[in-house]
Amino acid sequence: KRFEPVLRARAAFKRYFTRKDKKGHLIETGPFYSMFNVGDYTFAPWKVVWQYISSDFTAAVIGESEGRPIVPNEKVMLIPCEILEEAHYLCAILNSSVTRLYIRGFFIQTQIAPHVIQNINLPKFETKNPLHLRLSNLSQAAHAAVAAGNEAYLREVEAEIDKAAAELWDLTPQELQAVQESLRELG
Repeated sequence: KRFEPVLRARAAFKRYFTRKDKKGHLIETGPFYSMFNVGDYTFAPWKVVWQYISSDFTAAVIGESEGRPIVPNEKVMLIPCEILEEAHYLCAILNSSVTRLYIRGFFIQTQIAPHVIQNINLPKFETKNPLHLRLSNLSQAAHAAVAAGNEAYLREVEAEIDKAAAELWDLTPQELQAVQESLRELG
């Protein structure tokens, strides 16, 4: 209640929870604290996230903070996951050179909307698949390298992620190399 004026002034509230009546008067169609685009996915224990506004596509895994789910703002896109291993598996695939090159062909300048991943063959995570688990472990290692500020180790892990992703999609080493070279050329 204390934030009612701020909440009523939100663009999303005005757009989705108000309308004009027959006389042109603005009427509210929901309470001032209404939220748009909130569902079970919002509160998933694990999420693979990326910035909607960015010059390059980079995914990360987020979990909980102090036992509560992290709820990203509207400028962060997400894929909900129930288990940590699945989140890191998806994160590894999304951060691979193959996916990043594909996405570079779809995003507009700095907008990387969720629909860019709809046409990517993202095999469903299988807890007993050794390649899926390897990708998950590599993503966890990459996250640890970033947290430690270890750029050299991060580059090694990223190279291994690329190899594992190429294996997942049956790409030859030459095809992977062509993808990596194309990404370098794009900057």
